[in-house]
Amino acid sequence: MAAEVPDQFLATLAQLLRRGQRAGQIRDDVVPDDLHRIMGMLVGVLWSMDPDSDGWKRYVTLILDALSPTSASPLQPPAPLPSAGKPDHWPVPSDE
Repeated sequence: MAAEVPDQFLATLAQLLRRGQRAGQIRDDVVPDDLHRIMGMLVGVLWSMDPDSDGWKRYVTLILDALSPTSASPLQPPAPLPSAGKPDHWPVPSDE
């Protein structure tokens, strides 16, 4: 059951993404797989600040501005998400 929660959460976000795109509030070139990485960016910033501060609001605003279709720069095609079966795999090439 707990393993299904992230999938349900991301499926709900995907529905909200499509609704926002239809309303013209979210750029058309954002795809549901982008939501995995966007959530990772937002969660990742939490570890870098005082938990009692409102500092997180800055980064939510930056992400929301980036999703806006107003003055949007073209995006590169999305990279596929790695398979979940490789927890030790880091997709950045090493210098070795």
